[in-house]
Amino acid sequence: METARPPLEHLVIDAGPIIKGERLEKLATNFWTVPEVIAEIRDSKSRERLLTLPYEIKTLEPDAKSMKAVSDFAKKTGDLQAISLTDLKVVALTYMLE
Repeated sequence: METARPPLEHLVIDAGPIIKGERLEKLATNFWTVPEVIAEIRDSKSRERLLTLPYEIKTLEPDAKSMKAVSDFAKKTGDLQAISLTDLKVVALTYMLE
């Protein structure tokens, strides 16, 4: 019997699902984040959860083109002042992988 393939090729994650202990392994084949998200996971329970995930979270910096695209869009929507650099990078990484 063949196992079902996850619906997504790539899933970019923020710290929230890791801290909350959400199960994501059936959602995607590859899991990505930016280094700053891993640095946000500080409490011992969440760090332990991060180390025992049944999948690997790869870190990658978004390219300059993607950062510019999402920054320009955030300026147009008026969100640039309200979004953290880490969150901007997460969105840019998503944009880049798309």
